[in-house]
Amino acid sequence: TVMEVSSHALQLGRVDGILFRVVAFTNLTQDHLDFHGSFQAYRAAKMRFFTDEVFSRNNPPAVVNLDDEMGREIAGRMAPDRLLTVSVEHGASESGLADLELTELNLSRGGIGGVLLVRGRGLHAVVEKEGFHHLRNVHVSRDGKNGKGGVLQMPLTAPLLGRFNASNILTALGIGLGLGLDLEEMIEAVREFPGVPGRMQQVEVGQPFTVLVDYAHTPDSVDNVLQTARAVTTGRIIALLGCGGDRDRTKRPKMGQALEGGCDLPIVTSDNPRTEDPRAIVEEILGGFSRPGEAVVELDRREAIRKALSSACAGDLVLILGKGHESGQELVDHKIPFDDYQVALSLLHEQGWRRR
Repeated sequence: TVMEVSSHALQLGRVDGILFRVVAFTNLTQDHLDFHGSFQAYRAAKMRFFTDEVFSRNNPPAVVNLDDEMGREIAGRMAPDRLLTVSVEHGASESGLADLELTELNLSRGGIGGVLLVRGRGLHAVVEKEGFHHLRNVHVSRDGKNGKGGVLQMPLTAPLLGRFNASNILTALGIGLGLGLDLEEMIEAVREFPGVPGRMQQVEVGQPFTVLVDYAHTPDSVDNVLQTARAVTTGRIIALLGCGGDRDRTKRPKMGQALEGGCDLPIVTSDNPRTEDPRAIVEEILGGFSRPGEAVVELDRREAIRKALSSACAGDLVLILGKGHESGQELVDHKIPFDDYQVALSLLHEQGWRRR
């Protein structure tokens, strides 16, 4: 079982009784301040997963992203024999270069490509599990950069979009190594992995523009997704988002700022308003805009998606952000069926697009 451990669960002690076989850290950005009260408290709750003795009873391997500032701190505070570090291009900590590093990174509309370097504890895990005799398309060399051991070099490709997905792939490979899985088999699986629902999920029925559904619902994730979109399209970026009600209000103007700065046509709509007034939430999002009058505002999320799709021309890219895989929209006292992917698919069909 793979579990995404929330800061709420850590703060409230809900997972204290679980013996994890492997733990992993991806990154830390602002979220859930409505619960934790401050970013420092949120950070402390996350740090507990790696430094509290309750989670180290069975000494689980810890896969840690060195491209994140908190990741580098975690790496500096943990016992080296537990660590397996990862990085996209030249990440390092005080203990040296990352154990899994993706170099020669190539990001395109077709996906991710690069060369995987496996060194240090990562190399030890591969040798312990597999040896070198059966590996294909592999080059082993001395690591002149840190003078320790060798470096295993393997080509890596995946049909996923964005640098953040490259980082996610490395984390997944690290977890697999921590569990004793075969590296070559994992790389082969990654090569064919279509992604998961609601994470840069493409809606494609033959239209001449790209439509992607993504769960981005924090300032940092919105910014990352928009940067990824800009790197893979030569047309305009049309992006739509809202913010959830009864949740951290401080991130709303920051998400608005990220939206305005990263796309050509920003559309602000409703997300899961819950008990809040959707119009008031939108106003707080627009508070982060330098030119709020240029944003398209449409509180009805279905109509907002319709406007985004109707505005797209050949070569453009439409991003539908915030809800991702969710299958419902939470209103004051009830929940209605609402799936961004299915709504976009239906509206594209209404516009006459069909896969040929």
